[in-house]
Amino acid sequence: MELTDIRKEIDTLREKMHLASKELDFEQAIELRDKIEELKCKQMGKNYVSKSKVEKTRAKVYERTRKSHH
Repeated sequence: MELTDIRKEIDTLREKMHLASKELDFEQAIELRDKIEELKCKQMGKNYVSKSKVEKTRAKVYERTRKSHH
């Protein structure tokens, strides 16, 4: 994907994300946010790890740690 295509795609996804937020579809907005971040990383030549994946992993680790202390 060319850099100009990435920029256009980011703009399109931003519009969709804002619309999803206005419609209170926060799960869709989060997915779109993650896609935007992924494209930004591609644009800069970096690897991407989604925030929602990081949050889920933290929650799992917290739950395991909490259970092991009881």
